[in-house]
Amino acid sequence: QGRSDVKIEACEYLLHAQPLTHTDTEMERGKIATDTLRDFVAAAGELKGVRICAGVPGPRVLGRFFELPPMSARKVADSIQYEAQHQLPIALEELCWSHQILDEFTGKGADDRPRRVLIQAVRDAQARDRVALLKSAGIAVDCLQSEGLALHNAIVFDLLSDGDTGD
Repeated sequence: QGRSDVKIEACEYLLHAQPLTHTDTEMERGKIATDTLRDFVAAAGELKGVRICAGVPGPRVLGRFFELPPMSARKVADSIQYEAQHQLPIALEELCWSHQILDEFTGKGADDRPRRVLIQAVRDAQARDRVALLKSAGIAVDCLQSEGLALHNAIVFDLLSDGDTGD
């Protein structure tokens, strides 16, 4: 997918009634977050048909970069799976994870080049909790993304891009 597939039409910044980082609010974090999300829904209005990408805080995300040696394209998926099992300190069955091949080459000779890969993962239970929290506030989530990767993408595509998406 190219950059033109996504268009941010609005952003909203809402403060929590109390900071979630304070130790005295630890037991009330869920309620505080739910109240803030309900405020968001009230301010945003109708969200049907709006694609929502929710952020996962950086400390909750596992990320790894690695390079695969040159190989046939049909072996890449299995190799990434193998590397993920060995690079991530948690069993894959306990994770929601995905990968992206960086600077992927196509055409003749693509199999003769190494592939740089990024893996990002979050515990399945944490992903489910995040989606359930948003759903309880009436927000249907289309995807989860690490906040760090979302910031990177915003900077690269919105600030550093010359307008050519490479499509």
